[in-house]
Parts: sequence; structure tokens; C-alpha cells
Amino acid sequence: MLHIVQVVMWGVADAPHLFFDEARAQSVYVECAKRYWEQRYSAYCEHHGVSGDCFASAQAFVNTIDISEKSKINYWTISPEEAGLSDSKNTLFGPMREEFCQVTKDIGAVKEGLTRLLDDVTTLTDRLAGIDVSPGGAQPVDEPEKPALSTSAVATEPSEPAPEAYTTPEWKAFAGTIKRLCCGSRNEFYLLPRDDWRQDVYSNRTELEYWDWVAGKIVTYKEKAKNANYPVIEDAGSPGCYKFTNQKGIPSEDCYDSEWEAWCAAGLHLEGRCP
Repeated sequence: MLHIVQVVMWGVADAPHLFFDEARAQSVYVECAKRYWEQRYSAYCEHHGVSGDCFASAQAFVNTIDISEKSKINYWTISPEEAGLSDSKNTLFGPMREEFCQVTKDIGAVKEGLTRLLDDVTTLTDRLAGIDVSPGGAQPVDEPEKPALSTSAVATEPSEPAPEAYTTPEWKAFAGTIKRLCCGSRNEFYLLPRDDWRQDVYSNRTELEYWDWVAGKIVTYKEKAKNANYPVIEDAGSPGCYKFTNQKGIPSEDCYDSEWEAWCAAGLHLEGRCP
């Protein structure tokens, strides 16, 4: 049997991995789950009391991933006959299998060579960093000293609370309200698109699912807007719609369908990301 493992992340498919060894294919499947969803997979296994090294556990976890993320690990098995690697006389499978194995070895050799090259470049860079290579007679230029961040400046970028804070019934109800108010036809909040959330996930700035992340961002932006004297007011000309005003009392150009949406826009305006 031919076993195929392929990772799809956010709709982008990686090159498939092909194996004749079933155990090796399943092992790679588990490794992919650990690599691409390290924290979420670990939490899943701990919650369900299963081993993270088990192929069945990895498959069960992948099946829980929201379809809107367009992410998955595909696993297929194909017989030699289905793959067209064998005829009725069984004369093609042997030579093609040997050719396939050789190609696999060649690919592995190239990857190992690239890894060694990157290691050598890193070592060389580290060595050069420790050598004073200023030209003879040239006076070194003093780099301007960077100003230290004030306590108030640091406080404007609070770190994300522990994940446990987002598991209470009160928070779940709030996040559900935010989703109901802000969810559009594409199942995302247009002011905080999923691409921004993915960047935070990839940069290890958040461990939250998308709508928990949106709700958390909105709460943070409301706090920032209030601290900066950016009030949210109901639009007199459009009942049920809201605007924010800046420190000069100038209202926003856009009108928003809920107070929470307006608070989010106010926070984004403070960051220069909203007109």
C-alpha cells in the first residue's frame, strides 16, 4: 500500500509525503499535528486524557478543527493497482518502487545539505559579529541611545491574560454576544479579520480561538479608548448607530451598528488603523 500524508494550512497545501511503510506514515501524521498545532494539540490530549503520540489521537484532534480555518492533515492509502504501479503481470511495481525510493533519498540528501549550509552561515555570522572590522583611521560613530520606555507606555500594551480567564461561563456568553453582533457573511469581524488573528497565532501572541481573540481585542480597545478620552456616542441622526469622537470632539466618519463595534474602531483609530 502507498500511504500519503499532506498538510493543508489556511487553504495552502504542502507537498504530500509518500510512504510504503504504514507505521512511518502515521508517525509523520502525528509529528505534523504536534508541529503545526503544538499548544492546541497538547491541550486537546490533556483534556481528553489521550497520548499525543497516538495516530488515532492526532486524527481525532484534526477532525475538531473548525472548517473555517481551512486547515487539515489529509491521510490517504492507495493500493499499487489504484496508483497504476502494477499491471496484471506485476511487472511494473518493482522497478517503479525502486525509482520512487531513490527519488525520496535524493530529496532527503538535498534537505540535509541545505540544513548544513544554513548552520554554516549561522556559525560564520556569529564569528563575524565578534570581530571589530572598523576601517583603519575611521572614527567609530556612536549610536544614539534609545529612550527607555516609560511605565505608562508599557502599560498601554497589556499582555494577554491566562487562557483560563476565557473559559468562564460569563466570558463565553460575552464572546457569543460579540460574535452575534460582529459576525458577517464570511464568519469574521471586518475590523479584526482572521488574517490579523493568524499573525498573532503564528507570532505566539495569542493562544485563543478566533472569536475569543476578537472579544479580547475589543475589550482592550475599549479600555484604551476610554483612557485616551475617546467616548462612544449614539448618532442622533441614525438611532441604533454609534460613533466615536476623538480628543478634539470630532466624531468618526463612519457609523457603527453597536457600541462594541464603535469601541473597537476607536481603539484602532488610536493605533492609526482606522479613519
